[in-house]
Amino acid sequence: MGGMPGAEEKAQPPIEGVMKNVNIARQQLENLEVAKAKETYVEIMKLYRMMTPDEQSQVYETIQEIYEERKAAEKMPKA
Repeated sequence: MGGMPGAEEKAQPPIEGVMKNVNIARQQLENLEVAKAKETYVEIMKLYRMMTPDEQSQVYETIQEIYEERKAAEKMPKA
């Protein structure tokens, strides 16, 4: 799509930012880094709140899944 090189990083579409952070949070949960995953989830929600309703509807289920995964990980006994 043209544009200036590197401009995509600064003006990353919110959906891409959410999906990138969801992947990071999943990796953190796999590594049992629950506190970090919670921080990443907070960032996901900040992006979500800035989205249009149409954009929100596209990522809602994914965000719900990562929320449930995080909550389940928080309930696991500490090793």
